[in-house]
Amino acid sequence: MSSGKADFGSSRSSVAEDRLFFQQIKERACKSEHVIQTALANPLDKFELGIRKLIEDMMIERMGENDKIVTRYMADRDFQGTAFPILAREIFEDVQRKQLGSAGKAGPARDAT
Repeated sequence: MSSGKADFGSSRSSVAEDRLFFQQIKERACKSEHVIQTALANPLDKFELGIRKLIEDMMIERMGENDKIVTRYMADRDFQGTAFPILAREIFEDVQRKQLGSAGKAGPARDAT
């Protein structure tokens, strides 16, 4: 993930693997029609509420690829509280940028706070 200071692991390779895992979740979420519609219809705070369960489901589906990070995300509320808002904002901003950009116009302003 590109911003924030979440401790995604204890070693460099672990951090790289964790970042890759979150990037893959982000890319998958950005392709979900439900996520796209939720991002386009809501400000960031409502978007976060609307996708939290979906993100958790996506992580659980990929648990075999990175059991350690998914287990930590689900069990450590502080870690989840740091990682989820960063992930949600990146998904929200990517969807907004791609969808509004492909429409060829800026569209209505959205409150991203």
